[in-house]
Amino acid sequence: MGLAIAGVILNVLLAIAVVLNVVEDLSGTASTVFLTLTAASLAATIVGFFIALNQRDKRLGPILMIVGSIIFVPGGLVAMFGAKRLMNQSKQDQRAQEKFSD
Repeated sequence: MGLAIAGVILNVLLAIAVVLNVVEDLSGTASTVFLTLTAASLAATIVGFFIALNQRDKRLGPILMIVGSIIFVPGGLVAMFGAKRLMNQSKQDQRAQEKFSD
C-alpha cells in the first residue's frame, strides 16, 4: 500500500508541475488540452486509489491507477508498480481465503 500512496503523491506533484509549466508557456487550445488530459489522468489515479483502498479484492481500482498514471511516465511508474502490487496482494488474499474455506 505504501508504494501506491507514494505513487499517487508523486502523480499529484507531477500534475502540479505540468499545470504550472503549461499555464506559463502555452495559451489557447493547446493549454486547454494539456490541462484537461492532466486533470483526467490525475482523477483516474486518485479514484482508482480510493477504490483499491476500500475494496482490495477488486481489480478495478488498480487498473484505474495504472491507466491514470500512463501520462506521468517515468514518475507514474511508481504508482503503476504500487497498483500492480495491490493486484498481486489481492490475488494472494483471495487464494488464502479459498484455501481456508475448503
